[in-house]
Amino acid sequence: MQLNWPDLEIVAITGGQPGAHGPLTANIMSPALFIGLCGLAGCLYLALLLSRSRRQLEAIRGRLQESHDNEAEMSGRLHVLEHSAPDAVLTISPEGFIDGFNRAAELLFGYTSAEIVNHHFRELFPEPEDGECHLNSVVHGNGNDLVGSVREVRAQRRDGSLFTAECSAAELTRSGQRGVLAIVRDVSAQRLHERLLEQSELRLREAQQLARLGNLELDLRDGRMFWSDELFHQFGLEAGQVEPDMRLLISLVHPEDRDGIEMAMDSLIRQGSCHEQSYRLLPGSGLQRWHHARFIVDRNESGQALRLLATVQDVTEQHSLAETRRRMEEKLDQIRKLETIGSVSSAIAHDFNNILTPIIGFTDLGLEETESSSSVHRHLQQVRRGASRARELVQRILSFSDSPQQEPNPVALRSVAEEVLGLLSVRAGRRVRLELHESGGPHYVMADATHLHQVLLNLCTNALQAIGTGEGRISVALETVNIDLGSLERLPALKLGPHVLLSVRDDGSGISRQDMELIFQPFFSSRPGEGGSGIGLSVVHGIVLSHGGEIEVESRPGSGSCFRVYLPLCRELPSRSGTTGAELEQDELELRGTGESILFVDDEPDINRLVVQQLERLGYRVSTCRQPAQALDLLREQPGSFQLLVTDLTMPRMDGEKLVRSLRASGEMLPVIMITGYSEGLPRDIMEELRIETVVNKPLEQNSLASAIRRVLGPVSAVPAND
Repeated sequence: MQLNWPDLEIVAITGGQPGAHGPLTANIMSPALFIGLCGLAGCLYLALLLSRSRRQLEAIRGRLQESHDNEAEMSGRLHVLEHSAPDAVLTISPEGFIDGFNRAAELLFGYTSAEIVNHHFRELFPEPEDGECHLNSVVHGNGNDLVGSVREVRAQRRDGSLFTAECSAAELTRSGQRGVLAIVRDVSAQRLHERLLEQSELRLREAQQLARLGNLELDLRDGRMFWSDELFHQFGLEAGQVEPDMRLLISLVHPEDRDGIEMAMDSLIRQGSCHEQSYRLLPGSGLQRWHHARFIVDRNESGQALRLLATVQDVTEQHSLAETRRRMEEKLDQIRKLETIGSVSSAIAHDFNNILTPIIGFTDLGLEETESSSSVHRHLQQVRRGASRARELVQRILSFSDSPQQEPNPVALRSVAEEVLGLLSVRAGRRVRLELHESGGPHYVMADATHLHQVLLNLCTNALQAIGTGEGRISVALETVNIDLGSLERLPALKLGPHVLLSVRDDGSGISRQDMELIFQPFFSSRPGEGGSGIGLSVVHGIVLSHGGEIEVESRPGSGSCFRVYLPLCRELPSRSGTTGAELEQDELELRGTGESILFVDDEPDINRLVVQQLERLGYRVSTCRQPAQALDLLREQPGSFQLLVTDLTMPRMDGEKLVRSLRASGEMLPVIMITGYSEGLPRDIMEELRIETVVNKPLEQNSLASAIRRVLGPVSAVPAND
């Protein structure tokens, strides 16, 4: 049989016959032999075990030697790594003492390896203000989750200066001892640069915000787009609220400008390099804004477009200012034209007054010399009425050209309205019906009549323009209203009490709600392309307020407009101007002279002849000159021969002012009356300087000139007659 022991095969010898398989019988060898054999087998087995153990021990010794060799190699590699790495490398013992310090660490911290080894790492990494240093946690085994991570720490150099560093810590086992390997990098300069970059970006954002200047960038290869924060703000969006793209950008552009900007950008990308364009935006607020964009295309060496870059500036205020400046320049041009028209009108009026003076004067003489029942007298009356109408027309022209502001007087608004509608009737023709309605009355206000004329004429002219070329109606109404506390809430500029309400209503195109808020602003016009000056209503508003009044407007597009002007009612009525025949006769007696000698100077011969006849009929002696130089010569040749000088203001070569100056320079103190065909005479200070007594306006009428003469010379009884 065979007995299988580990690694040893034992054969038992029996005395049975070959092939016998039964149990051992008595044919077994002797016990002594068997025991000997068993002992021999045991010795052999022990020998084999010892051989195997020896081989295993040799293998272990080999592996230990290999491990020692590997550790030495690793230690050498670590040493090389420590001293060749660009970053500071430290090794720290489990107790926290530094036992390794490479060259980069020496340069970073300012210590030599000999100075810092065996010192606690806290000398290099003080405890931070906000908690435990993560390196401390790794050293003491409390920061397994921190191992291998990069953290920012506060480090300290030998000179005590602190700096910001990044530290990466890992466990290190040497000779069975656990430690820490730390790699430290100075990032203070990097952090400084990052802070400077952040500050620069902040300043850029602030500058963009102040300048309302945003920027965008479009990558033409993948379609990605970048918008600055200011651009988001300009578009009425929050940064990060939406993903910017071209479709969104174009959708924010005003519909009327979209095609233009798309075509410009397409053309720029295909073949251009730079493009500037202004356009309108409709951001989230819905209010139209003007923007100016400057586009450039970045291309590679082959000319392929890579990026589209743009700056976008909100120029709404600049555009508004430019538009305002343009309108103001247009209005200034209109004002200059009006000034020119005024100057021309004034000159024309002066010439007309010179023409009207002999017409009116000689007609009056003819009326006095003819029988009232004769046909000639009636014809002369017609001439006189026509001349009077012409004089009124000239006065109207002068009132709008250069008339000075007058003192407030009681003015009948009905008379002003009739005069304005009369002027407007020629322009309105038959297509526009003009109406005047008055309830109660009389309606007097304390005002400058010229200003009221200007107010009503502007309102009626605007109404006529609103009607346009079609048919329509303009209604002017006058009524008395009482302003109470309830009315003051709507009309705060008024005072309690009775007021005259002047309303102008038309059935024209009306005014939009948006324009209603702007119509009284200077230079605003709801019809900028139709000749609207933008001046009229602002002037109207100013005049009404200066007279203690208020103006309000009611209008809807397509339904016409109604302007209501409230002015304080004047309780003081003007005195009646009519006089009786006896009073006229007495007035004429008081205007007569007693042979006083008058020198009259005017370059118009017809006026000279007329004045001679008029004043001689009243008892004066009159000498005339057509040139001021002749008058000076005459006064020098005949000193003391004249009691009064009457001279025209506007004459060729030498005007009336220069004549009087020359007269005063010679010491002559002769009283002077100035006549003029303009609405204004000389300034008051010049009149006082030259001692000019008064000014009489043309066209001259006998009574007005004679009255001025008597005021200067004094009553008849006080003037001695010439011999």
